[in-house]
Amino acid sequence: MMSIFLDCPKCGSRNIEAISPSNELRHLGHKLLGRKPYSCSECHWHGYIDQGGTTAPLDWILAALIMTIIAVLILVLLKIHLT
Repeated sequence: MMSIFLDCPKCGSRNIEAISPSNELRHLGHKLLGRKPYSCSECHWHGYIDQGGTTAPLDWILAALIMTIIAVLILVLLKIHLT
């Protein structure tokens, strides 16, 4: 397995480490998008880095969208089941 050394995209520090997803939605986002959450101990940056090393800020919009889709699907399934 190849090791990848990451630099913090904000401050350039090498003190960046993977963190575990804090909730089920972020865990699902990690599985679907293939990105892991990371944190920098120097500047306290938090964000996602994908397998290619591309960075992105925490995806609160994506998380809200996934939750909305799940909620709509549950409501549709309940309506179908109750009719």
